[in-house]
Amino acid sequence: MKLRTFAPISCLVGIIRDTWKDGMELAHPIRRKWRDDPPAMELLLACPPGKHLIHLSQNWSQALQSGLVASSTEIAEKCGVTSGRVRQIVRLSGLAQEITEFLSGLNGQKALRGFSESRIRSLVGLPPDMQVQRFEKEFQIR
Repeated sequence: MKLRTFAPISCLVGIIRDTWKDGMELAHPIRRKWRDDPPAMELLLACPPGKHLIHLSQNWSQALQSGLVASSTEIAEKCGVTSGRVRQIVRLSGLAQEITEFLSGLNGQKALRGFSESRIRSLVGLPPDMQVQRFEKEFQIR
């Protein structure tokens, strides 16, 4: 595709960046992993089987923060869930880093047993240090 314009170069950079956001990596020879934002649909995919819901929470939170989607309502429309459910899942991204890393490392249904969303969700409103203490106590970690 040849682009001819008399506009300033910053306009061209904006056009190329927008095509990258839409997932058109072939618009420029820079590798996909060097892009600054992943395409919105990659972030909005369902949680893979055998993984904790924390993965989906991190993806949706990243999509909202980077501006790939305007609101939780837009995620809800694309994924087929209610906007309240989207907000519930996004709130899980507010967990302490240690808890997030632990839950992200769990693989398979057997490993996920006992780490239900409702039990994990009760930790979100606490300060990070209290989250870790309560998580270790409640789930007998360490």
